[in-house]
Parts: sequence; structure tokens; C-alpha cells
Amino acid sequence: MREAPRDAVALYKRFNRYEPKKIGEFKDGFAIPKRVRLAGPAKWVTYESGKVDPATLKKPRRPLSYIHEIDPGVKLCLTDGKADTDVPPEFANAEALVLLGKSLGFSFEKNGEEIEAECTRCELYASPGDGRCLYVVEGKSKVLAMIWGGSLRVEGRGIVG
Repeated sequence: MREAPRDAVALYKRFNRYEPKKIGEFKDGFAIPKRVRLAGPAKWVTYESGKVDPATLKKPRRPLSYIHEIDPGVKLCLTDGKADTDVPPEFANAEALVLLGKSLGFSFEKNGEEIEAECTRCELYASPGDGRCLYVVEGKSKVLAMIWGGSLRVEGRGIVG
């Protein structure tokens, strides 16, 4: 297993409650964008994870689906080329990302309407340390969406805020 930043490994262990089996890499050309388009307030994110269930402290036989309803003050940004917002340097320059699970989709509000997006080949990652930014990555090659702000963070019990 290649060496990963300690804060990334620590968050992985805190979230999953077990050691990472391997440290993966993204495809050549993968880059976290420096600018994104603010889509609107984030509403929820869904993902599938094999993490130890924080209520029972048992590892499931197969990954479980989770939905996290996001608190006010958290924004969702897209990487569709219409950039109007700078990504905070601590998220744009992350040395590593922490895999939380398979991304199933996300939603945001635009002009009072809820917009939903499904993912088929996506994974959900968090910024190392406290997980204050979530990244939806397609095919280990492209960041599709970034979610940050408010009290959003990743803890041992899951995504919070």
C-alpha cells in the first residue's frame, strides 16, 4: 500500500471504523477544479457504503444505502464549465481525497425548485481532515460536483451538517 497523507487515512478510519485495504489513485489528468458554478443550496446526497453501522457497530455483509439531508448554509457547485465561484484553496488543493462510498445522487435548489441528479459510475469522496467538502467523482477521472459550507463535515457516525 502506498503512503497516503495521515489526515486522509485518519478520516477514512474514523468514518468506516476499519483500516483502508488499499490506497487508490485517480486516472491521469484528474484534477480538482479551482473554479466551479454555484448551482444552489445543497438539499441531500445519497451514497452506498460498507462502513461499520454506527448504531450497531457491525459491518454489513454488503454496502448499505444512506441519504444525508443537508443543513441550510451548504452549497452545491457543478463543474460544467460555467464557473463563477472560486473553490476554497483547502478543497481545491487537497493532497488526497477520502472515499466514503458509491455516489447514488444529489440534489440542490434552484429558483425554488429541487433539482435531482443521479449518478451511475460515481463515487463520493471527502476532503481529508474533517471532511468539510464532499466531491462527486465520475469514473475516477472527473469531479462532477462539490458540496461545502455551513456546518458540513464527516464524523465517525457519518456525514453531518
